[in-house]
Amino acid sequence: MSERQFRKYQATGNDFIILRDTEALFPDHDTQLVARLCHRQFGIGADGLILARQRADGHFTMVYFNADGKQATMCGNGGRCFARFVFDTGLQPAGAFSFEAVDG
Repeated sequence: MSERQFRKYQATGNDFIILRDTEALFPDHDTQLVARLCHRQFGIGADGLILARQRADGHFTMVYFNADGKQATMCGNGGRCFARFVFDTGLQPAGAFSFEAVDG
């Protein structure tokens, strides 16, 4: 995998690695890679990894993985961090927006 920038956010004690993946280039099928990134001693360290993907209609998809590398459903604390990331990185100007997770 090529070098990528990431940000790390936390909400109510959970921390997340968040990557801007608007082109959907991250190998999200590679559970071992996600687990290595989330490993606290040998990786970045986090409770999960979130990919920020932009849909064709301008809205966003939050792709969430647990620290074991497996894709999971909506995570409330992750959703809070995801929304902040979208604003902080300028993907969305301040204001209301919607996003989807794997479970809707």
